[in-house]
Amino acid sequence: GIGGCNDLFMVAMQNSPMTMGRVTPIVETMVASMGLTSQGLGGPVGRVDCHVGGPEGSCGPDAAVLEVTAAGGVRFRAVTTSKEEECANGEEEGERGSDVAPVVSFNGRVLGKRTDGWHKVKTGDVASVGARVFMFLLPE
Repeated sequence: GIGGCNDLFMVAMQNSPMTMGRVTPIVETMVASMGLTSQGLGGPVGRVDCHVGGPEGSCGPDAAVLEVTAAGGVRFRAVTTSKEEECANGEEEGERGSDVAPVVSFNGRVLGKRTDGWHKVKTGDVASVGARVFMFLLPE
């Protein structure tokens, strides 16, 4: 859970692409100060479609992406934006949370290099994003 204990939660993909990651401490503070309770695991917070929670530093807000393809399949990839690329795109350093090295894996393989690319998702595949592990269940 948010406090560090193991917890079970389910996420239904509501849009494509779906960003998966941990919101920044600044966003957490803003949400809490407004009295909003949408910081729950698996839910949308700010521009993160699936907030994975977990310890600060386990991943940034855009650590991974899940996407439905035009052919109706689903694919998954780690996002590997460097600070240099952020600044070249006119973003302030750390604005996207990528000052935190994402911890992302797919079926036991750590992802993060530009060459890792997209991975086709099947029912039973397992991915980790930050401190959370997901098993995919796709409609038949």
